[in-house]
Amino acid sequence: MNHLQFLNKLSRGLVDAVSYDVSRLTAWEMLPEKPHARTAASVLSKVLLRWNCVLEAPDGEATPGYKDQAALVLALVLHKHGFQDPSLTRNALGAIDRLNAAVALSDSFFRSSAELKKLLGSSPAILARRPAAQKNITFWRAGEAASVQVGKRFHALYIHDISDAHEAPVVELYDFDSARRPTAQDLAGLPGKGGHYKDGIDRVQCFRVSGMRDIPDPANQFHLITGSVAPPAAGRLEPAISAYAMSDVFRLLEDIQDSFKHA
Repeated sequence: MNHLQFLNKLSRGLVDAVSYDVSRLTAWEMLPEKPHARTAASVLSKVLLRWNCVLEAPDGEATPGYKDQAALVLALVLHKHGFQDPSLTRNALGAIDRLNAAVALSDSFFRSSAELKKLLGSSPAILARRPAAQKNITFWRAGEAASVQVGKRFHALYIHDISDAHEAPVVELYDFDSARRPTAQDLAGLPGKGGHYKDGIDRVQCFRVSGMRDIPDPANQFHLITGSVAPPAAGRLEPAISAYAMSDVFRLLEDIQDSFKHA
């Protein structure tokens, strides 16, 4: 059996979400051409920064069965794209046994478990060409505020607009950095984080975020806070010099890490 046949036995929503993230990121990381080891390291670190939000979530936010399916889908989709993480693979192999013990999936899944384990334990084939481009779409709406988890820290953003034909939200970060998820009360009157430009001036900064697609977020990274809160206050920030900077989910996470000075 191949990757697709195994993936068809798992949650379609998880498979679609993980495939969307991994194929988009892989296509981006394969440009410019570089050694596969460097591509793999970059893809794995960025994918896990996002999907660890569910793999390491408290049980109140994600059930053990959902975490096991997420680990298995991640390992399979990454393997299909030529990547393998030892820790994730071990987790996925254990997830197969746990899902079978809980009778969480089909008899067909149970019967193919040994073959699935063999596939995950094999060395993945490196892709010969970039994955096909994925269509940009978002189900978020203008006027909503969301929390975003980056590692062990939580931040907040405001959606000013939805660009083009529901392709991507245009967001601005609040100046919020905490070990807990923000509430609507936390955001009342809160200024924007802004960006520090080469001329030494701090300005309002917005991002058009491709790949910020689903709500609820299957990766447990983005959470709706409210649809009725004021946008970030300008405060000390000077006006923006452009409507927004082009970005995507993974670049946004890097920008948040840089802006708030944490890894």
